[in-house]
Amino acid sequence: MTANRASDYLWSTVDARPFLLFRALWGLILFFLPLRYFLHGWIQEYFYRPQFFFSFIDTSWYGPLPWPGMYVVFGFLCLLGLSVAIGYRYRIASLLYALLFFYFHSLDKTIYLNHYYLVFLLTGLLAFLPPPQRLRGPTSMESGAEVAHFDKMLIAGPTGLESMVIPRLALISIQVLIAIVYFYAALAKMRSDWLFDAMPLRIWLPARVDSLPAGHWLSIPAVAWFFAWGGLLFDGLIPFFLFWKRSAKIAFAAVILFHVTTALLFRIGMFPWIMIAANTIFLGPLLALPDGFYGKVLGRFVGVRGEEDDFTVAEKKAVREPPATFHTLRRNWPWSKRKDIRSSAFGRGFLLAFLLGFFIFQIVAPARRFFYPGKTTWNEYGFRFSWQVMVMQKSGLCEFTILQGDRQLTLDPSEILTPYQELMMSTQPDMILQFGQYLSRRFGAGQSSGAAPVFARCLVSLNGRPHQSLIRSDLDLSDPNTKVEDIIVPFLQATK
Repeated sequence: MTANRASDYLWSTVDARPFLLFRALWGLILFFLPLRYFLHGWIQEYFYRPQFFFSFIDTSWYGPLPWPGMYVVFGFLCLLGLSVAIGYRYRIASLLYALLFFYFHSLDKTIYLNHYYLVFLLTGLLAFLPPPQRLRGPTSMESGAEVAHFDKMLIAGPTGLESMVIPRLALISIQVLIAIVYFYAALAKMRSDWLFDAMPLRIWLPARVDSLPAGHWLSIPAVAWFFAWGGLLFDGLIPFFLFWKRSAKIAFAAVILFHVTTALLFRIGMFPWIMIAANTIFLGPLLALPDGFYGKVLGRFVGVRGEEDDFTVAEKKAVREPPATFHTLRRNWPWSKRKDIRSSAFGRGFLLAFLLGFFIFQIVAPARRFFYPGKTTWNEYGFRFSWQVMVMQKSGLCEFTILQGDRQLTLDPSEILTPYQELMMSTQPDMILQFGQYLSRRFGAGQSSGAAPVFARCLVSLNGRPHQSLIRSDLDLSDPNTKVEDIIVPFLQATK
């Protein structure tokens, strides 16, 4: 009985305007992300300049498309983003976007970013969530009272945005994913470096003194502690205030203030704008804005196209009085003309099961770092895909020694890697091992074993501390059985 009530609640319909606003802004985010690769020359820099890629899928056949293939991929991503923004076949566009985004993002670990992972998850989720539904105008068979009721309560200007509804499940799914991101971002800040030393903020903020008007106050140590504790409280509390309808609008204003501030203080790319766009899903119908804003401005941009069905006035009455389940609203829809996952109890159950598995994974996977030994900001166990946002500053220097028979070759990574690849590799143990095994294959090609012994010396500084060895310099990286945990030198101050 409780399960049935929960299912009825999730499939009951609500005003679709928050979703339409979110989808429009999210589509623009999806458009500008690949566009920046064109504008900054990153397609050439990240996919055609490197000699070696730190691929997540470490096989010889997996890599960038030959020129100009990656330019085509990013151009198509721009078009798909616009398709999502205007609502044209947006579920298909979202699925294709997520797949292509996964492809290029998995080519090289050096371009991994937490907010790219969020873009992949949220865009992929859009492809599976039920879409908004358009309410059809009254027919000649319906009474004048029903027509008047429809006109009074549901129409909002020429586009009728108030006549759009969506299953509550779609909104809640997006909201829960965003809340999980904030929750784990708060947990990531519960470290001694962040709470008691305000690191790495005491490094980053003074560096911005000359970049902002009246930036001299950023050099005051107390400011770093203010931002450290303020960031922790914001990440930990903001989901609750966003979920609470009475405080949602004020909380969203706080979201804008917080993320615009981080955009001004730190060079973190699209992350602030991604989070602002994502949080619009909490806004509700925005009743403070006049209907004309929706009908004349917003409505023309976010109108629903192509994938949505219609309701009759009788079904519209079910939306308003009393709140209906999705099953009630779909009774007279022409399901025989199309197949839809929501058209059967099995389909709805399958989608709920999929979402349950999805969210269990999103809760469990980021928590894996708590089960690893040592200081995880040092060894980076469980660091990716776990919302470890802005919690460390690492710098490193690496040098590789390759044995070719009686010869000993010392190699600087910059001879093969791009500057950005070298910067990222020099502090991440799994990438150091991956590069070492590549060097072994490359320089051991002429040897009987096909592998040359490779040793690395890497010195790394964490959050302003003196440099210390990150990996064992006496261990041969060419051994295919070598694991990341075998090569890491424990942190000297091993506090988590």
